[in-house]
Amino acid sequence: MVAARKAGNLPAPALELVKETEWFSAEFHRQLQQEEQLAAKDLKPVGKGEIREVLFKLTPYVNVALDSTGKKVTVCSECGFIYGPAGEDFKLYSLVYERDPDEVYPKHLAPDKEWAVLLEFYCPGCGRQTEVDQTPPGMPIVPHAIIAELAQK
Repeated sequence: MVAARKAGNLPAPALELVKETEWFSAEFHRQLQQEEQLAAKDLKPVGKGEIREVLFKLTPYVNVALDSTGKKVTVCSECGFIYGPAGEDFKLYSLVYERDPDEVYPKHLAPDKEWAVLLEFYCPGCGRQTEVDQTPPGMPIVPHAIIAELAQK
């Protein structure tokens, strides 16, 4: 997404929306910068690991748990795959597929693909779909709930 946005390889309405929103919103500008930094890091999920205790469900398919060392992590509730630290968005460690809305909605109800795409997030361990966001093309990933306490060790 970062590369497509920087190269201007997005539909014209989406590019205009990104430019206008970045100019208007300091928070959106910060999100774009943060996404660029994260893309450069090439984040890798933890993978298989031992879970000591499930603390609570974050989503129907993602739990917050303590691993064997006592660190808070996000984990797939289906297969036990550990995404990463609980203080970071699990979506950053997920497999992401950008789907054309025409594949999901009837043609007369589908949003214009120049204005909307579906970002589907999947567990790298078992392939379970964990989340779906509908956003304009090229927008940063919509952050899932990040609970400040979870960022603490």
